[in-house]
Amino acid sequence: MEKSPYDVLGVDKRATKEEIKQRYKDLAKIHHPDVGGDHKKFQEIQEAYEILNDEERRRKFDATGSVKREPSNEDKFKHFCIQVAMPIIQGNNENFDLVGSIKMEISQMIGRVQGMMDQTKAELRKLRLVQGRIKKDETNILTGMIQERIKHLIEHEKNLENDIDFLNYCIDKFGGVDYDFTPGFNQNQNKGWFTFKVDM
Repeated sequence: MEKSPYDVLGVDKRATKEEIKQRYKDLAKIHHPDVGGDHKKFQEIQEAYEILNDEERRRKFDATGSVKREPSNEDKFKHFCIQVAMPIIQGNNENFDLVGSIKMEISQMIGRVQGMMDQTKAELRKLRLVQGRIKKDETNILTGMIQERIKHLIEHEKNLENDIDFLNYCIDKFGGVDYDFTPGFNQNQNKGWFTFKVDM
């Protein structure tokens, strides 16, 4: 849905939850498919109501203007397993520590992200130092450029922090894996050489 949920429901941005709920009910009586309304129109109304009725999603829309729902860590974890875990399985022979290899890969990823975080923080410090040396009443192309770059770096830093949080979440998830691995074990001795159970 690309339209503002406020516009879809026809409510003010200062509308209370009760006002939003009442407006949704009024529109549902007109546009619900059961009473002859258009399905797509009603779906749009329903999506708008779901956004404005959820305090966190409403705050996010007010702050960013975006109505997109962020995928949950659980959704991202499943995608992560496909993108990271499966290549590790396919690229190794049968006698290797799957969970240990995945955790090592995640740790290396955290290290790379942390390196980018350090670089971002260092650039932010430099830019803020330069910004502090410009006279307060001075407004020119340089100050505008610096402010825009700082804004971009702050957003980038936040994204990197979220990446690290998610990667730590993945390590915790794999910590609950029941994996039976014996170094040097010959698979021919036992066809059921490992169990791999992740609570997803």
